[in-house]
Amino acid sequence: MESNTQTALSWGNVGIAALLLGINAGLSIWLKLGLSCNLIVAALRCVAQLTVLGMVLKQIFETQNPVYIFGMALVLGVLAAVEVSYWRAKRRFPGMFMGTLCAIVGSALVVGLFGNAYALNMDPAYTAVKFIPTVGMLFGNCMIGVSIGLGTVMDALDSRRDRIEAMLCFGASRWE
Repeated sequence: MESNTQTALSWGNVGIAALLLGINAGLSIWLKLGLSCNLIVAALRCVAQLTVLGMVLKQIFETQNPVYIFGMALVLGVLAAVEVSYWRAKRRFPGMFMGTLCAIVGSALVVGLFGNAYALNMDPAYTAVKFIPTVGMLFGNCMIGVSIGLGTVMDALDSRRDRIEAMLCFGASRWE
């Protein structure tokens, strides 16, 4: 049995969030942490992004069109891959973006579809109000896992560079 009640956010909720950000900015100024400008910019950016995202998601939730639902999931996946490949990675290699994109989107979509179908009993599994938030959370987890994995592999390759180059000189394949 599923409840379809939704709690609407009011301007009071927004005011509480703004008050808490104001307290953080005030503490930053008082303690001379130098974070107040970053907090204010991040808050304004958050409001702008969430407003646009809310308008887009409202349309997607109302239409329930699979093309729009998977399109939104793909956009979120591309943004996650860009974040990992270009902003979080200390080192890059050719083809990194496509590999990251396939790993993040492939795993999150499969887990999201199976999770919604069997754990949440959604029919269809891509019901927008459950699928998009689920996939968004999965993208966040995938970003962390892929970032840690890439960092570990790249550090290992860097620390064993001499050994790997010597093995390649003696005829080893790239998979050995």
